[in-house]
Amino acid sequence: MLESALVKDELNDWADPILFAYRHTLELYLKIIGEIDEVTHSLKKCVKLVEKRYGKKLGKPIRDWILELDTIDPAGTGFRYADNEPDSIRYAEHWFDLWHFKFAMKQVFDEIDMAILHFGATGKPAKKKNKEK
Repeated sequence: MLESALVKDELNDWADPILFAYRHTLELYLKIIGEIDEVTHSLKKCVKLVEKRYGKKLGKPIRDWILELDTIDPAGTGFRYADNEPDSIRYAEHWFDLWHFKFAMKQVFDEIDMAILHFGATGKPAKKKNKEK
């Protein structure tokens, strides 16, 4: 989808869905490799949990790119609900070089794929929060 939008120069129509899909997929990848069972949408928290699990920080620039995306959309709703007035007010305007974004995300996902192949992953589902009455 990103490649098509870049080639056809249709980024105005596709930027939000593309950014949402990449961000959400990244969140799920981190949860798989980190076997994270906490209910969270924070990429920053997922990175910390992955690093805690393996006792090692993610390498640069991979870690920086993930944390930058978390800074832009910390709750995972900025691109999903970009046109909703109440939700979009919380988010500042950002400019993306989507050619660079494509390059960076390929590096990030390749690195996570290699980690999954190296370490394995069970992909446990998140624990449900108990609602107190």
